[in-house]
Amino acid sequence: MHKTHLSRVHQGQVLPLTYSRVTPYGIKPRNAGQYFMQEVLMQPTSEAPLVIIKGQPGQQRRSIPWLWA
Repeated sequence: MHKTHLSRVHQGQVLPLTYSRVTPYGIKPRNAGQYFMQEVLMQPTSEAPLVIIKGQPGQQRRSIPWLWA
């Protein structure tokens, strides 16, 4: 069985997602896109001062962003 490891690039290095096991307010991401969205929303503002989330309707964006509003 093959497993996928989600990661991000930071300063030229490939790093595992820092917040992949975190469930803020009991909300668990359902797919890779939501894991990446959670990762960027949990970053300090010095790392990600502006986050724009965009996508087609029905892609489960509304389940997480209200936590950081």
